Amino acid sequence: MRRLSGGRVGARRAAGGVARTALAVLFTGAVTSLPSAALAQGSAAGSIRLVGQTAWVSQGGEFALRLNASTRTPEDLEVAVTIYPAVGSRSAFNETLTNRVRGSAVAVKADALSDLPVDAEGAITIRLPIQDAAQPRDPLRVRLRGPGVYPVSVELRGVGGGRQADRFVTHLVNIPEPVTGPKLAAAMILPLAAPPALQRDGSRRLTNAWSSALRALVAGLGSYQDVPVTVLPQPETLQALALSPRSEDRDAIAALTGAIGGRLTLASPYVRLNEPAYANGLEGEETAQRRRGRDVAAAVLGAPPDGGTAVIDDSLDDATANRLMDAGAARVVVRDRALAPINLRTTLTQPFQLRGRANRRLPAVAADDGLAAHFTRKVAAPLAAHQLLADLAVLYFDSPGLVRGAAALPPAAWRPTSDFMVALLDGLRSSPILLPVDAAALFAAVPAAGGPTRGAVLQRDAASAAVTALPAIDMRRARRQLTALEGLTIGPNPAVTTLEERLLVSQSADLRARQRSEYLAAARAASTAQLRAIRVPENQAITLTARRGEIPVTILRDVPYPVRVLVQLSSDKLQFPAGALARLDLTRRNTTTRFTVQARTSGTFPLEVTLRSPDGKVVLSRGRFTIRSRAASGVGVVLSVSAMCFLVLWWSRHFVRARRARRAATV
Repeated sequence: MRRLSGGRVGARRAAGGVARTALAVLFTGAVTSLPSAALAQGSAAGSIRLVGQTAWVSQGGEFALRLNASTRTPEDLEVAVTIYPAVGSRSAFNETLTNRVRGSAVAVKADALSDLPVDAEGAITIRLPIQDAAQPRDPLRVRLRGPGVYPVSVELRGVGGGRQADRFVTHLVNIPEPVTGPKLAAAMILPLAAPPALQRDGSRRLTNAWSSALRALVAGLGSYQDVPVTVLPQPETLQALALSPRSEDRDAIAALTGAIGGRLTLASPYVRLNEPAYANGLEGEETAQRRRGRDVAAAVLGAPPDGGTAVIDDSLDDATANRLMDAGAARVVVRDRALAPINLRTTLTQPFQLRGRANRRLPAVAADDGLAAHFTRKVAAPLAAHQLLADLAVLYFDSPGLVRGAAALPPAAWRPTSDFMVALLDGLRSSPILLPVDAAALFAAVPAAGGPTRGAVLQRDAASAAVTALPAIDMRRARRQLTALEGLTIGPNPAVTTLEERLLVSQSADLRARQRSEYLAAARAASTAQLRAIRVPENQAITLTARRGEIPVTILRDVPYPVRVLVQLSSDKLQFPAGALARLDLTRRNTTTRFTVQARTSGTFPLEVTLRSPDGKVVLSRGRFTIRSRAASGVGVVLSVSAMCFLVLWWSRHFVRARRARRAATV
């Protein structure tokens, strides 16, 4: 059964009582919505979803819908497609995203599900030809009331307008003929990012779901290389793909390097950050995030990413703007919700100046929150992509004669799919009203918005938002340990690099406070274990048989990389003619060095051995040796000989006197 009507007049001309029943459902009020109770009752009867559709429709063209209907009783159901009047504002468009449409139907087409042919992929196609205003009226064509974005309700229901089983709302974008004036510059900033794959124990684990999503993004970029988009790779995610045990992940990196050729690829921190949290002495950590992110991206992609355009994916403050400028950013894309609200009649579609501290200004573009919502809306991926294209069309029709632009930045939770990428990029490529550009080109193509005074540029401030503070004390302690370990190593050290990456991941905005603490504790414990693995053996006893001699000191290295240390000796009973300090390169597990010593006295006494970092600031280990000296000192020998001589002299004199006394007594 097939019926097509054009507005109320066409509805009255529809033949049969069944047709009148179907149309009555659509013309009962100004607002048609999807009752939750009806959906709940009808959902068991079947479901319907969008597989694909015509993105842009011109006069005399055709609007086609590819649908996938699932039901056990196709003979009892029909597919009804209803076109409603074009939306007059963006707020009206947003209502349609919740299955609410205003106005009376422009046209209705209903087909029994069992009458619709199914293609090899299991999809059905419904076609609605569009009337060309320059041609005679054709009752089998839909007559639209000019260019605009028309809500289209697709409903699976009982035959003859029965109970609703499922429903969604998509949009028909009617293009003016011919298109005159500038197109709307559309900048898609597509992040290649996943939650941190680097685990607390240093292993990397990228889930199957995220692996599949990232590969879908790369495949889409490769299939539509002629569509300008901006790629925002998260370095930690790039690393996870490059080091993945799955060959398909590593292949995705190889494909990505080809897909981004000629495209703007932006630098970003190692992980996603909440920028305002990097204050009060933590600015160095933000610098480390950007340095490590740049190095990883350059190593994986084979070329350094562009640092001239920055993207703020979370909240913002004026200090962050200053730090971005200090880091070399010439422009910034920031989420609209991170900016202080301003009173405008229509959506801001032009660059402006972001105010920083000390009267500094940074050219900025607001990434539209409404556009971002289409990346996470819980609807079928092709439907979400076409709703995004329709939303951009609404912005175009707001002021079609002006040079304007819009930026879309998906939320952090966005998980790309192949269907979404194909629908979006194909729609951008074929659009007669949208001009795909990268983020940097958006600033060049669209003039800045005017300010309140003539000739001035609009200035905006960051919104005041609550910021979750980072555990600064623990982070500083972890950084000090890491710096000490780094100072010990000779040459590049992958183990130290991994430890720093664990510290950087602990700062990810994707982690909760408890997870952050666990990462930090694990990183500190790992650094401590590495430092303690370089040590002096305890309880060594050494015997000196002469006044001057050599003491062997052995250092143990239980880490798998060579290190450089400073050995320091101290004792009140020993002198060190050649010095009490020695720098050692520990290239073996056991390294022994010898110190020349001179005993001040004989006996048993302690010798302290301290192992330090090369700069002397960090104590790695302490050892206590027991020294037994059996050699007499020079002073002792002189005193002993003198005493002996005195005793000999005294005894001799005493002997002589005693002998004389005996002789005298005898006489």
